[in-house]
Amino acid sequence: MEAQGIDVVEVLRMSLILVHVMAVVVAGVGIAFGDYAILVVRRMNISLLFEASRIISVALSLLWMTGLSVIWIDTQFEWEVLANSPKMLAKLAVVSILTLNGVALHLVVFKRLQTPDYDTRRTALFLTLLGAISGVTWLYAVFVGLAKPVAPLLGLSGFLGFYFVALLISIAVAMVLIEPKVAGRLIERLTCTEGPQGERAYQQVSA
Repeated sequence: MEAQGIDVVEVLRMSLILVHVMAVVVAGVGIAFGDYAILVVRRMNISLLFEASRIISVALSLLWMTGLSVIWIDTQFEWEVLANSPKMLAKLAVVSILTLNGVALHLVVFKRLQTPDYDTRRTALFLTLLGAISGVTWLYAVFVGLAKPVAPLLGLSGFLGFYFVALLISIAVAMVLIEPKVAGRLIERLTCTEGPQGERAYQQVSA
């Protein structure tokens, strides 16, 4: 489809990719705010953490909408075309993992944080684990978006293998370096807001 020498479909595709890239940038901002709310401010800011989560959810929705639109333009969702594009399949896998991770974050961690007396050890574990998955998966989504030159070399198994290695390293580092700090921040939050619950939280972690 062309108008005055301009390919309207290509312009549409370019616009979708632009919004797609902007969604990744917005997600990065949301992740930064989330980390700030948990690790940087003097006292863990749960309201800011929830707001950061909403920003990331919006970015993820935009990522799905623009990504699927570009895939439709390129393939019309023909399975044979999709099956021969490991980069596209890797993108779909990564965004699906981000979506499932976000659902788990809301159903497990945020639900715990909204209760007056939560298990700080388990909450810190889940928050650190899901945060590590989120961070490395968003970074990997950027890598996949730029990986066209190496897609034939990696194939789908290479993309997924590289991802799971990066994921394991990220989780291991987060458990050693981040989880103790998150647990401490959760204890501080309970101590400041709940009194006796904070003492019980201290006993949970110290046991």
